[in-house]
Parts: sequence; C-alpha cells; structure tokens
Amino acid sequence: MLTYSDSAAFMLMEKELIQQMLMRVYNSREGDGVITDGGSMANQIPIAMARYRSIGEDFKTQGMRALAGKKFIIFTSGDAHYSTMKGAMFQGTLVMGMRMLPNF
Repeated sequence: MLTYSDSAAFMLMEKELIQQMLMRVYNSREGDGVITDGGSMANQIPIAMARYRSIGEDFKTQGMRALAGKKFIIFTSGDAHYSTMKGAMFQGTLVMGMRMLPNF
C-alpha cells in the first residue's frame, strides 16, 4: 500500500515525465503540467482552471457566491465524454450551462 512517504518519488517521476514531454513536443523545458489517473479528472481540471480564471481570487474567499449575477457557460463537443458534464456539475455549473456544439 502506498503511503505519504512514497509521494516524493512519484512527484519526481511526474516532474520528469512532464519535462520529457515538453522537450519532445515543444523542444523546451519551459512549461508545466499534471498527470492524472483518468479521463474524469483530466476533464475536471480545465473546467476548474477556467472557472478560477474567470472569477479570480474571489472564488477562494467567496466560493460559488462569487458567481452571483455571472453566467458560467461551458462549450463542448457533442462527442465529449460524459465525464465533461459530470465534471461541470461537480464544479458548480448547471446542466443548463452546458452548450453542446454540433459535430462536423
């Protein structure tokens, strides 16, 4: 069973993997990233980042009240994985705030 003491090794492995990907894709070590354990988490991270970017620091202190009077809409493909909607609801966006774009 993994314990907290093992996390340092995994953190270093994640950092090295991200550095290797940056070199292969961008030919640079400048950048950042996150390795997730699955698609659901991978879809929730950008939703949380977009919400934070649109609301800003107020979200840390006010939570969802910082959205008062604002519409938070998520545009996604009609082919998007079901976890995108699940993630949006988990992040506080109502299903009504989802806009499925037509597939081409």
